[in-house]
Amino acid sequence: MDVLWGDSPPQECEVTFSAVLSRLRGLLRKATLADAAIDVEHGSISLRLPSDTWIDLEAAANAIDLCEGALRRGDTGTAWGHANVAIVIARRPFLSGEEAPWIEGRRAKLTATLVRALHGLVMISAANGEPRVAIQHAEEILEVEPYRETAYQDLMRLHAAMGNRAEALRVFARCRDRLRAELGITPSPQTEGVWRAIETKPDRH
Repeated sequence: MDVLWGDSPPQECEVTFSAVLSRLRGLLRKATLADAAIDVEHGSISLRLPSDTWIDLEAAANAIDLCEGALRRGDTGTAWGHANVAIVIARRPFLSGEEAPWIEGRRAKLTATLVRALHGLVMISAANGEPRVAIQHAEEILEVEPYRETAYQDLMRLHAAMGNRAEALRVFARCRDRLRAELGITPSPQTEGVWRAIETKPDRH
């Protein structure tokens, strides 16, 4: 009840809450989940689903763990498949139009999963000799999390590896200016270290 209504519960709260549970049971029946049930016992509510039920949010969490495990083994092909599973699920909107602290918490977890999966694709693409594709994935990370310095670091390294030192330095300037203007901070020592290493290395011709 606290999750649903917080400090503003409706009148006859228990009756309204029972109606919510009844609607949920009806939705489960419409979804042909005949073996599913919502149990209420001793003030606790539990959802029982058939053992073979596929839950997308669990699948995304599992896929990103498998992706990162495959990357540690150097198996980029397997990692690519798992990363894309996680991305497809994490990109879906979660309860669009609804707002509540628990909803925001779930959205934050999905965003974190998406960023981890995109970072995996950055590493996979770079390892496969596809720096331009890796750059696209790193840029997408910054669309989701514009202050993530590791994405700026990846972009700088990728541009530098392609021989485009000037673009790599522009990425650092973009990072520095955004952090300063919007957060009032400067880039981390790690980001500055990547920048200095590139700045002292001339372009390849």
